[in-house]
Amino acid sequence: MNSLSGIRYGQQIMAAAAANGLDPQFLAAVAAQETGGPESDSGSNIVGDGGHGHGLFQLDDRWHAIARTPAAMDPATNAQYAASMLSGLLHRYGGNMH
Repeated sequence: MNSLSGIRYGQQIMAAAAANGLDPQFLAAVAAQETGGPESDSGSNIVGDGGHGHGLFQLDDRWHAIARTPAAMDPATNAQYAASMLSGLLHRYGGNMH
């Protein structure tokens, strides 16, 4: 398994990646992009998108019921939800990440 030492919430991201059969570096990159990309709030557990994006993976409260609960701001829960969703999408589209 790839190490995410030095990455905020790396332990939670690695656990979610392992539970869902994802590369932890891929999952960490998604978290970084969702929370600002390079040099911004990258990898932060924040509320963004005008109050609609919640946590590491910016779960949108307009589309995901979990984002309307306090659980969305728990880094482990947020990462697990996002990893499960991404794993399902990758399976649906034959592993195509695009």
